[in-house]
Amino acid sequence: MNENIDSKLNLESESSTVLSSNIVINRVKELYRKGEITLEEVKGEASGMILGAFETTALTVNHTLILLAMFPHHQELVFEELKEVFPAGGDFEVEYEDLQKLVYLDRVLNETLRLLPAVPISLRDVKEDLRLSNGVLVPKGVIMGIDIFNIHRNRDLWGHNADAFDPDRFLPDNIRQRHPYAFIPYSKGKRNCIVNMNQRTKYMDKYGSTVLAWIGIRPIIVSRDAKIAEDVLTAPQCINRISRLTKAMENIYGQGLMTLQGLR
Repeated sequence: MNENIDSKLNLESESSTVLSSNIVINRVKELYRKGEITLEEVKGEASGMILGAFETTALTVNHTLILLAMFPHHQELVFEELKEVFPAGGDFEVEYEDLQKLVYLDRVLNETLRLLPAVPISLRDVKEDLRLSNGVLVPKGVIMGIDIFNIHRNRDLWGHNADAFDPDRFLPDNIRQRHPYAFIPYSKGKRNCIVNMNQRTKYMDKYGSTVLAWIGIRPIIVSRDAKIAEDVLTAPQCINRISRLTKAMENIYGQGLMTLQGLR
């Protein structure tokens, strides 16, 4: 990996388009050349991008193909859209502008991520007392768990058929009618690290949308309520992911945005 990083740092920007400044590798090179990040931080970002993206991407592609095979009507619509955008077929380059035309495929991918998010929960340390919008005071030291899987299947947000596969949920008019935190496959707010945890669907269905559990001696509040998700993911008191997880990640692939704690 070191050789690849060294070669990239010595190259010019990866693209000459107007989007080039937003490409991660170009931004990292810019910060490194200005002396704003170290070589070790560059390596940490590279490792984080690889480890954080390859499995989630593979899972999402796999889930999408399975759902399209289960529902051939939607598969046919995706196929027709691809033929319309790429009529020539064969071997060709796919440009950013081409992807913007694949509106139905985009809805299919979003619906896949809704039903089967690659990572189903986001955990945050509460560093200071946090007052939620519903008036509940969450004390310092509690872990807040945003249950993305069950937020995405919450019938109060998605209707009685929340478990059904329906890409039209992501038509513009339907999106505007929903809470902005009803769909958070990559988390949301100030940080977007997601870790796995056993689902508590049956317990929540019986006792409500927010439950109290424990990780060792640490209390953890797990919620599938979109408004509580917004409260937690945007609160400065909850900007840090849990410290033990962060330390383990840092030991594996070094420092970077995925292991950053606090503000810089």
